[in-house]
Amino acid sequence: IAERARAIGPAIGRGGMGVIELSRSEAEELLRPYQTHVAVAVHQSPRFSVISGEVEVLAEIMQTLVAREVFCRWVDVDYASHGPQMQPLAKALAERLSGLVCHAPRVEMISTTLGTRIEGPRCDASYWADNLQKPVQLHTAISLALTSGARSFLEVSPHPLLTTSIQEIARSENATVTCVPTLRRRSPEL
Repeated sequence: IAERARAIGPAIGRGGMGVIELSRSEAEELLRPYQTHVAVAVHQSPRFSVISGEVEVLAEIMQTLVAREVFCRWVDVDYASHGPQMQPLAKALAERLSGLVCHAPRVEMISTTLGTRIEGPRCDASYWADNLQKPVQLHTAISLALTSGARSFLEVSPHPLLTTSIQEIARSENATVTCVPTLRRRSPEL
């Protein structure tokens, strides 16, 4: 986590992200004319995606969506994670993590970076570089977990951001799930 934070330092103030109520394919179609400036950063759920890139271009896209009465809102970050702007930083992160020794997971691990199960010692330096620059495959990973029988999800974060998406994915697959956050902003800790 510390190395990732150091790696994104040069990108701070140079990009942004927004959540939009469009499926991945709809978002990709919308972004096609802007593909050198923005990208789909998160395949979040059947109805939602997160886009990242240059702030000016994102603002234009968001205005278009508002005019079409499509839900959209800015994500409170000032960099464009999980997209092309991270490529040079991902290379630096891979170099920083070059000595990382990884092992096969002892429990089943489904990666939102790959959208697949982790088999063997896969979480090496290049994996974490991909995690920084490639789109998050949340929808694919949660669908795979549901197929494997998972029905309980623990969101480890300072504030729950994914619970609604996990529930939406489950509903789309006729599954009932329980989502539990570890913390909530402005709520007392245990």
